[in-house]
Amino acid sequence: MQPKTFGGLSATIGSIGAGALTQSPEYSFLALPVAIGSGLVWLLLATIYLYRNRNHPAVRGILLVCGCLLFVLGLTWLASGRSWSVATAIFNSDSKLITASLPGAPDSHKQKQLVEYFKTDFPNLFKTYAEVNVGATGINNPRISIQAYWDFQGRSSFVGYYIPMLSDTYQIATALADASQTTLQHFKSSLTMDTRDPADMKGTTLADLTFTGAVYVYHEKELDLQQLAALDKLYAGKGLFLQLRGHAYAATRWLQEEATRKVTAK
Repeated sequence: MQPKTFGGLSATIGSIGAGALTQSPEYSFLALPVAIGSGLVWLLLATIYLYRNRNHPAVRGILLVCGCLLFVLGLTWLASGRSWSVATAIFNSDSKLITASLPGAPDSHKQKQLVEYFKTDFPNLFKTYAEVNVGATGINNPRISIQAYWDFQGRSSFVGYYIPMLSDTYQIATALADASQTTLQHFKSSLTMDTRDPADMKGTTLADLTFTGAVYVYHEKELDLQQLAALDKLYAGKGLFLQLRGHAYAATRWLQEEATRKVTAK
C-alpha cells in the first residue's frame, strides 16, 4: 500500500475518532490529541513519499509552495502577537461542567466567578444586598450573602442567596427554605423605596410588591443528585420555586457571554 494511502486512512480514522469523542463530554479532552496525532501520521507519510520523489519537477514545486505558505503563516502569527488556543472544558466525575474556555479568549475576558453572577444577574431590577449569619440547628452559624430583587414594573419580588465554599452547604440550603419572607422583611423594615413614571398618576412602593415564591441559591460546594432532589421537593412543598446555581451555571453563562461578545465584535 502506498504511503499516501496510509495517510488518507489515518486522516479518516482521526476525524472519525475525534468526532466520536466530542459526543462524550467526559472524554472530549482527547479529541484534539487524536486529531493532531492522526494529522502528524499523515504528514510524516506524505513527507516520506515526497522525499522519495524529490527529483520530480512537480514535487519540487509543491515543496517550494508549501515552504512559502508556512513562512507567510509564521510571519503573520508573529505580527499578530496572539497565541493560538483551542476550546477546552473541564468536567467532574459526574460529567458536570466545572469550567470552560473559548479559543483566543484574552485575559480581560476570563471566566467570571459564581459570586460575580450572584451580584450581577437580573441587571434590570432593583437589588438590596446584605451579609448575615445563618442560625439553625446543626449549623455552625455560617456567614452567607442574601439579596432581595424588586421588580417595580412587574409589582413583584423574590430572593437570592450566595453560599460560599462551606462543608454544610446542604444543611444551609435546607434552612433557607423557611427564610424567604424573613429576608424580604429584613430589607423592607430598613428601606423605603417607591417609583413612579412621570406619565403615571400613581407610584409603586415596596409594600405593593408581591413575593413570587422564587428563590435563587448560588452555591460554591457541589451538591449530589439526592441532595438536589431533596431540596427541590422541600421548597416545592412550601410553595416555593427553587433555582440552584453552581459552577456548571457559571461556566455555561460565561460561554454564552463570550459567544455573544465574539459575534458582536465581528
